[in-house]
Amino acid sequence: MSDRLILYSIVAGYFALILFIGFRFAAKIKDSDDFLVAGRRFGWFLILATTSATLIGGGASMGAISRSYEWGILMAAVSTGWYLQLIFSGFFVAPQFRGMRVYTVAGFLGCRFKDNVKWLAAVLSLIFSVGLLAAQMVAFGNVVLQLMPPLEFVSENTMYLIALGIGALTVIVYNLAGGLYAVVWTDLIQFLILFIGFSITAVMCGIKLQGHGFENVPEYFFNITSNKGMLFVIGTFIAFATGEMFAPAYVTRFCAGKDRKNIRWGIAGSGLLLLLIMPFLIFTIALSARVLLRDSLDPQMALPAVIRELHNPWVSGIILGALISAVMSSGDSILNSGTNIVVKDFIEPLGLHEKFQAGSKPMLRLSRYVCLGLGGLAVLIAYLIPNILDILLISYSLWAPAIVIPCLSATFPSIRLSSTKIFAVMLVGIAGALFARFAISKDAFDPGAFGLVMAAIAFLLLWTYTKLAGGESVPVAEAKSDEEMEFASR
Repeated sequence: MSDRLILYSIVAGYFALILFIGFRFAAKIKDSDDFLVAGRRFGWFLILATTSATLIGGGASMGAISRSYEWGILMAAVSTGWYLQLIFSGFFVAPQFRGMRVYTVAGFLGCRFKDNVKWLAAVLSLIFSVGLLAAQMVAFGNVVLQLMPPLEFVSENTMYLIALGIGALTVIVYNLAGGLYAVVWTDLIQFLILFIGFSITAVMCGIKLQGHGFENVPEYFFNITSNKGMLFVIGTFIAFATGEMFAPAYVTRFCAGKDRKNIRWGIAGSGLLLLLIMPFLIFTIALSARVLLRDSLDPQMALPAVIRELHNPWVSGIILGALISAVMSSGDSILNSGTNIVVKDFIEPLGLHEKFQAGSKPMLRLSRYVCLGLGGLAVLIAYLIPNILDILLISYSLWAPAIVIPCLSATFPSIRLSSTKIFAVMLVGIAGALFARFAISKDAFDPGAFGLVMAAIAFLLLWTYTKLAGGESVPVAEAKSDEEMEFASR
């Protein structure tokens, strides 16, 4: 069997398995609640697997390896922020979402604050989700494009469109069929493929490194600051720790567990597991690229180049499957959470579902229409703007400054402020991020981290003023126990 045939067989088998799982769970979808949050039935292990697969997307796998190739051990250090934020969220924040039986960040903030905070959070959530989904579609199209043999008389643009269509169609179809059930169970498969694929690669890289010296590795590679200065390190760590904190894809997992205990250990367990293994795997592969492939490599090609260097079609197939898994697991999660946002934050509050009875088959059909529409919009953006890095970076830089402080304030009663003041904090964070994005060099300080610092300063000033003024009454809806919520829903 030829190497290319082995590669195609492994990837084709993976695609077939993913689609089978999607259609297999279609029978479980009885209403829109099943479609959006799988009836809130998942135990801690499935929550752990789906959260891990969602985090290890294109950015936390191929992107992290390319950054490690550039920065060295600095990337391993700052990337721990990804995993630490999950541990924090799992223990302190996620159970609050589950206790309220909400669906989205805006829904959570709407239980604590007034509509101005809720609507701003809803708009930012939608922008964030559409931008990320389009970016995942671009990444998916590029990965599939690497698989496709060159076709005579077919332009490169057409080849990209075909690859984009294949990748996007797979994600959209199994999302439409099985909703969050399909997403979570396919994430379980994707998590296993990712873990096995990257572990095998790291082990083989370690074997390859034996007998090689580090003469070709720059000295800064082993420097914790990578010669960039401590301010850069601090800002970058803050960006990693907060850039995706309470992101819509994670919030959907906060809401889908059986109870608070399963949510707590599923989310926090995911962060702990990834913290123990991912920095080591990523750094090992990046170091191998430096040692084995010299210094002339495009950082974005570090992982594919290492795979080629291993000269093993079976390993190549597994790793390529892992890359596809990485992108698909993020893409399907974002598509599902984006559907939640449109349905629960816009359609229902605005009364646009009047012809659809909530929880019924028509409402389920509406949710599927939204899922299809969002997927199609992301594909269109991915085709028209194949390089959407700037849009993606702006989306990331606005999320943390506007959302992290309000969610923390909503979680902890001792630091809660009124809706007006929290809304002001959100605006300060957004303004700070935009100012840093366009007026300050990103090499000096990350725009998202700068905006978050500005939001934190504004919050502290307003909180201090409130305390000195004698405090204020902030009416909020307190989270109820699972038993209370079940009784109230009867």
